[in-house]
Amino acid sequence: RHPSHSRGYHDTGQSSSRNDHVRPYDKIPTKLNIMKFSGNQDEFSLFKAKFQTLVESKHLPPEEKAVILVDNLEKDPLKLATAVVAGKFKENSLQKIWEALEEHYGGERRRKTMPLQRLRSMNFITKFNRQELLNFHVILTEIRSHYAMTDEEKLWEENSEIVSLARERISEARQSEYLSHLRYLNRKDNFVSHCNWIKEKLEIHHNVEETSVIKKAGERSYK
Repeated sequence: RHPSHSRGYHDTGQSSSRNDHVRPYDKIPTKLNIMKFSGNQDEFSLFKAKFQTLVESKHLPPEEKAVILVDNLEKDPLKLATAVVAGKFKENSLQKIWEALEEHYGGERRRKTMPLQRLRSMNFITKFNRQELLNFHVILTEIRSHYAMTDEEKLWEENSEIVSLARERISEARQSEYLSHLRYLNRKDNFVSHCNWIKEKLEIHHNVEETSVIKKAGERSYK
């Protein structure tokens, strides 16, 4: 057998009839030194960079790269990729899987959801005192500014995700108070209304404290 027929091929199923000018495929990586991606947005960029270095830089059929990518996913990302592949790996499967992962876990998704992370992670408001309301108001203002520049309609959308998250930070009794306030003023339950209500509550605390300081100052002067 002529040596050129077998030179450089590594169990990839390539025909030995190709001539020497065709670049042979690299050996398929059997194990990657990366953790499987399970859906943590903070880990996605690093996972993608490692995969591109260890696998996509190799000369392999795109279908096989897609198979390796799916093998290194788990939980929701695996379900997402499985749905994209739909039972058959094709030449464009790798690209489509990455597009789906980018949409759900990549930079654009992170940019859109980052303002909400502080809201999700903040402590529940229990005392409803000035300090708690001030901290809450600061976070709400940041989120409002973000959406005003990126997706203003969300601010006015009734029962949106952001207003629901904001309501969940306060007790059920305070939520009932807020909704009664909206009904009384005939306002809609959206993020802007919730921001304004918290701002009003904060101003009430500020006015009460200011009045208290003036009163104490007057009492000292009288004495």
